[in-house]
Amino acid sequence: MFSEILGKITARHVAITFGLITTILVVVLVIVAVDDSNTTTKLKETEQKLQVLELFIQSLIKDTTTVKPVVTTVPTTISG
Repeated sequence: MFSEILGKITARHVAITFGLITTILVVVLVIVAVDDSNTTTKLKETEQKLQVLELFIQSLIKDTTTVKPVVTTVPTTISG
C-alpha cells in the first residue's frame, strides 16, 4: 500500500503542490499586510478624533471654571 502511494508521488506532483502552497501563502501575506495597513490608518484617525474630543472637553472645563460672576449695580437716586 505504501509503495502504491510512493508510485503516485512524482516530482511533478510535488512541484505543483509546492507551487500551490507558495501561491496561497503569498496571497495570505498580502491580505494580512493590507489589513494591517488599514488598521493602522484607522488607528491614527481614531487617535486624532480622540485628541479633538479631549481638547473640546478641556475647553468646556476651562469655560465653566473661569466664569466670573457679573455684579450689576443699579444707581438709586432720591428725588425730593
